[in-house]
Amino acid sequence: MTILQTEIGHQAEEYLLKYSQFNNQDLEPTFNSADQFPEPYMQISKLQATALQFFVTTLNIHTIIEVGTFVGFSIMTMAKVMNTDHSSLTTLETNTDFYHQAKTNQNQYLLASQAKGTHPADAIANINFLNTDAYAYLANLTNNEAAQIDLLFLDGDKANYPAYLEWAIEKLSPKSYLLIDNALFKRQVISEESLYAKKIRETTNTLKECGKFDYFFLPVGDCMIVAQKK
Repeated sequence: MTILQTEIGHQAEEYLLKYSQFNNQDLEPTFNSADQFPEPYMQISKLQATALQFFVTTLNIHTIIEVGTFVGFSIMTMAKVMNTDHSSLTTLETNTDFYHQAKTNQNQYLLASQAKGTHPADAIANINFLNTDAYAYLANLTNNEAAQIDLLFLDGDKANYPAYLEWAIEKLSPKSYLLIDNALFKRQVISEESLYAKKIRETTNTLKECGKFDYFFLPVGDCMIVAQKK
């Protein structure tokens, strides 16, 4: 059977973004700052960012922990649509250069808003950027602190994806959400045996076998797993 599967390239993505309810043009400098690093492909796509914003907006998300800050684009897009008074956003990054660039992007965004005479109606100013080992940070959370997490977004430290999933199985509360980026990892997970490919495959298999989550695959960017704890 032949089914219609449209590849979403740059032109198609720009068309869809034109009609998106989420406008992130003010974060264009943050998005583009990824180009200064050898790994710009680590950036989530702009269309993927709108998916994150949809989840945060519609799922009553208040507390987010992100593993893998990179330049801060993903956490800042989510912060844009959150209620400042009731939000808690923490993003964890082991790479010092990425961490400093993300902090710079946060500061430049806030300064640009001030220069325009506008006060950003979002939680970007309150993002907690931490240059630290993400798994150690999660492991040190109390059961009560872990229970407060509404959304855990895995987008870095892919070699330890299986360990993060095991932590989520044990610690996340029912009805909380787990998002896992790079489910296809440049299609390597299909047949290749690189470290990341094997670890992501292992994570996906555990997710299926454990029976602790309802989930589906969202084919934007490098494909993202969207899961809710049962």
